[in-house]
Amino acid sequence: MLAGALVRQGDTSELLKIAERTYFSTDPSDAQAATAYAIALLQSNRSEDAMRVIDKMSMSDRRDPARAVYVGAVLAANGRKDEALEYFN
Repeated sequence: MLAGALVRQGDTSELLKIAERTYFSTDPSDAQAATAYAIALLQSNRSEDAMRVIDKMSMSDRRDPARAVYVGAVLAANGRKDEALEYFN
């Protein structure tokens, strides 16, 4: 799903619906679903909502190498650029 969020062109509303449904049907602490949902929100110009999803993730889930760059993107979109740089490293 995360890969689809990054490469899908055009209307992202269907992707957002799928990501939202997946996120809320799993344990909200499911880091993979949370990351995909946050990226789908970000692509839908809902960066503050994406930040709320990221904020619910544990620090270890945020820093996992498979997710860190996506977390950094959400942080950067919300003006938290210095913090985002930590995730890009």
